[in-house]
Amino acid sequence: MKTLNNGEHHSPEWWAVLVQIWAECADDPVLLLGLIAIVYLCFLALTR
Repeated sequence: MKTLNNGEHHSPEWWAVLVQIWAECADDPVLLLGLIAIVYLCFLALTR
């Protein structure tokens, strides 16, 4: 699994894992909000 420090290149496998986690968290609002927060923070870190 590739690290998030590789901002210039997102692997499809990483997105597949993210979607799978999202699907599992969909019925738990707290986990879903946490996941959204983590993705948002990673996005901010990568685009800085």
